[in-house]
Amino acid sequence: MSNTTHTSRRAMLARIPVALAMTAILPAAALAADNDNEADAELVRLGAEFDRLYAEWLGLEQEAYRLDDLVSEQIDIQEVARSGVRGSQWTERCKEWNALRIRTGCEAAITTAEAKAEVIDALSKRIRAIPAVGIAGIAVKASLLAFECLGVFDQLYFWNGGRYEDADLDTERLHRFVTEMRTMAGLPALRVTS
Repeated sequence: MSNTTHTSRRAMLARIPVALAMTAILPAAALAADNDNEADAELVRLGAEFDRLYAEWLGLEQEAYRLDDLVSEQIDIQEVARSGVRGSQWTERCKEWNALRIRTGCEAAITTAEAKAEVIDALSKRIRAIPAVGIAGIAVKASLLAFECLGVFDQLYFWNGGRYEDADLDTERLHRFVTEMRTMAGLPALRVTS
C-alpha cells in the first residue's frame, strides 16, 4: 500500500541539496536587491536616530535602577510593608522613602528615562508607518522589537554584554534575531553609551 500523504525519507534527503542552495542564494539575492533599492533610506535614517535614542534611554534606565538600589539599601519599602507596619507609622516610612528617592535623584532619573521613552515611542510610530522593502528596512523594524517586547532588565542585560546561556529562552531568541538582522543589514550592534 503506498502512502501518498507523507514524503518518504529518501525523497526528503534528495531535496536537501536544493534547500541548501536556496538558503545560500536567497540571502545573497536579498542583500543585492537591498543595495540597489533606496526605498529603505528613510527607514535607515530613522533607525539611526532610534539607535541613538535607544542607547541614551538604556543609559538613563541603568542610572535609575542604580539609584533605586541605593534607596532600597537604606529603606526597603517592601520589607517595611511585610513587617506589618500600619497607619501613621506606614505613612511616615513612606514619606521617608519618597524623600530619599527625591534626594538621591532617583525620581528625577525615572522621570528623565520615561520622557526619553516617550520620544522613542513617537519615533517608533513613524518607523512602523513606513513599509520595509529590503533587509535594511526589516532590520530597523526588528530593532524596534527589542524596545517594544523585551523588559528593561533584559535589554540592559544584553546590551551590557550579558550571556545567552543566562537568559530566558524567548529573550535569547529575540535578541539573536535582532542581532542577526542588524548584521545582515550592515548595521552596528546596539550598545549602551554611558
